[in-house]
Amino acid sequence: MTRKTEAAAEQAAAPAKKEAVYTAEELVAGHKAFGASPEIVKVALMTAGLDKATKAQTAKVVEEFRHRK
Repeated sequence: MTRKTEAAAEQAAAPAKKEAVYTAEELVAGHKAFGASPEIVKVALMTAGLDKATKAQTAKVVEEFRHRK
């Protein structure tokens, strides 16, 4: 095996890191991380039907909420 193949095999064998899951209240409290007001984060999560989410999920939901028509 080449070094690239070995490195790829090691990465595939390593357990994937899970993102932390936060409650809606925690995400609303950290609204500045999403560049939005607490109200926007709260309503975006409610509209998406989420009571728990990762930061990445929340960022996506907030962005979609802002740009909805």
